[in-house]
Amino acid sequence: MRARTLLSAEEFDNYPFEEDKRYELDEGELIEMTRPAYQHNQALQNLLVELVLYFRKNRKPICFVTHHPAGA
Repeated sequence: MRARTLLSAEEFDNYPFEEDKRYELDEGELIEMTRPAYQHNQALQNLLVELVLYFRKNRKPICFVTHHPAGA
């Protein structure tokens, strides 16, 4: 079992990441993430459209539906 090096949020913000990889911080542990597949992104887009249409049709209070793209 290898030893884990834990990072603080500040260390994570200043970490020298490889440009074309994605990372998350899970309880201090740096995790390399895979990129979402095309099917995942298509399903997400379909869900967002349906949610917007539902809120408009049912005159719900202001609701902002957004997608936070990876790496942004």
